[in-house]
Amino acid sequence: TNDASTWQYSSNPALAMRDYLTSTQGVAADHSQIDDDMIATAADDCANTGVANAEENSFEIGGSISTGDSKLNNLNNLIKCLNGTLFWAQGKFRLVAGAYHAPTISDAFTLDDVRGPISIQTRHSRRDLVNTVRGTFVDKDERWIATDFPTVQLADMSEDNDVESVIDVDLPLVTKSAAAQRLAKQILYTSREQITLSAKFSAKAYQVQVGDTIKLTMSRYGWTNKVFMVKGWKATRGDGL
Repeated sequence: TNDASTWQYSSNPALAMRDYLTSTQGVAADHSQIDDDMIATAADDCANTGVANAEENSFEIGGSISTGDSKLNNLNNLIKCLNGTLFWAQGKFRLVAGAYHAPTISDAFTLDDVRGPISIQTRHSRRDLVNTVRGTFVDKDERWIATDFPTVQLADMSEDNDVESVIDVDLPLVTKSAAAQRLAKQILYTSREQITLSAKFSAKAYQVQVGDTIKLTMSRYGWTNKVFMVKGWKATRGDGL
């Protein structure tokens, strides 16, 4: 709600993100420039993890950010708390949390929906592959001191010739070890999804936006209702995207 009399404290990072976007000490965006439906969905995703010990695993924000730091750095630290994506589309800020959602369009996209060449990248270079995530969080149970969270690593690294490839992740606004490990696991397994597809689609694609999942059925690639996440799109002249 935009009624200040109903506002209250929350440790939900999606709501904290909204507050920073609209605060005069933050981005100072107008309330009309916020997609509150997406904020509400992201807030629910942060609170409802769908995993064991949900309270410990829920995504929360703790600590503080400084007006002396850049807005971009503050936004990056905020977005880390929910492993999400913040983007601008159709005149509004839109937020997606790091949670899976089933495709909203029941029909799969097929080659009949494609209006141009298809570009597919099937593998990342070995140097871009990550099999180990380590980093720090601010431990609420240890006097709010920056502490290493347990390293998250693939159980089987034979695909990488058993060579460790590490990414360091600092989570200065995460205060629970379980949540930090869950975020690290999401980062790890997302990095292993190596198939990306780019193409111009028919107007059917106007029904989706960044963060949505869609199904692709394309026999030439052996895909039947294979789920992909939309990472970005732009409108083009003609009848496609």
